[in-house]
Amino acid sequence: MAAQNVDCLAQLTILSDNGKRHNLEANHFPVLIGRDAKCGVQLKAKGVWKRHVMLDLGKEGGFVLRPEKDASTLINNESLKSARRLRNGDIISVGSVKLQFWLGRPRQRSMEGRELVFWLMMYVILVVQAWLIWRLG
Repeated sequence: MAAQNVDCLAQLTILSDNGKRHNLEANHFPVLIGRDAKCGVQLKAKGVWKRHVMLDLGKEGGFVLRPEKDASTLINNESLKSARRLRNGDIISVGSVKLQFWLGRPRQRSMEGRELVFWLMMYVILVVQAWLIWRLG
């Protein structure tokens, strides 16, 4: 299941909850994932701690997952012992819940103004060429 086209930096898709998505925007980082009501992504499932894991922006770019003390977390079925950079599509196991990490889609700047200028220039060139053909012919 691929990420939807929405304006966000990243998404977490809960694989066991009919694909419910948590869209993560720039002002939401760091994001705590856990059972507590103060967590940005609240999971009430077996094996999920109050403050289980933290998702943050890395210093060199990208997204980093940091486990809370002694909380069991897996990334692609490998134990997470210290901070680790996430890749698009990684599966994160938090207790009995599986989440899939997706990068948000970049927003494309509007090109309408540039396209309008381009087509106006093409029209002017066409008119000038037609005028030259008529004048010289």
